[in-house]
Amino acid sequence: MKFNEACELYIKSCKIIYTDFTYTKVKWYLNRSCELIGTYKCSKIDKNTLLDLILYRKKINPKITNKTLNMYAMYVKLVIREETGREIPFKKLREEKKLPQILDDQTILQVYSFLDSVKNEESKRNKLMFMLLLDTGLRISELLSIQIDNIDFSSRMIYVTKTKSKEHRNVLFTYKTKEALNSFIEQNNITNYIFINLKTRKLLRLDSIQTICQKIMRLGNIKKSITPHK
Repeated sequence: MKFNEACELYIKSCKIIYTDFTYTKVKWYLNRSCELIGTYKCSKIDKNTLLDLILYRKKINPKITNKTLNMYAMYVKLVIREETGREIPFKKLREEKKLPQILDDQTILQVYSFLDSVKNEESKRNKLMFMLLLDTGLRISELLSIQIDNIDFSSRMIYVTKTKSKEHRNVLFTYKTKEALNSFIEQNNITNYIFINLKTRKLLRLDSIQTICQKIMRLGNIKKSITPHK
């Protein structure tokens, strides 16, 4: 079987098994790997192929990090193992460890001030999203998975079931966030998922969150980059 055919099967299984975020990430890396090795036979892909792929991605983007290159190698190895049962011996490239970037208090206040000035339910939803991210440290995919049944308002606790590690856990939120959450649910007749498109009533997608962040930066005249991770 050719590598691109094996990728299609692997990506299809990922859509069933993993979260939307993981599925999208796997698809992204494998589609770009196929640009170089898509027509290769799986039985012929080896350590030398992975080195060629790494050099190819470095040529396209000289600033690419070793962490990203390791991701390319990892997903190719997973596809080959799934298709052939064979492990490709490959030593990970050394990764530079960086402290996570976070937003400073002044920027957070700018974001809140802008969202408060808009005065509509969509803006209240976006502020609530940021408040919960700050309170809980949840990943954005975990945040989007929250349903009303996951929330214990009396103890201000959310039971998170859709996690990267597949281990369920509880996270706490503040009284102020509790008030905003209660108000948003009541005003918008929320019955299931919290973070929805208020017009279509469908769950927000991951790419929609990035669009929201970009819009806030532009309209709020906020100079620093805003992302859910920060």
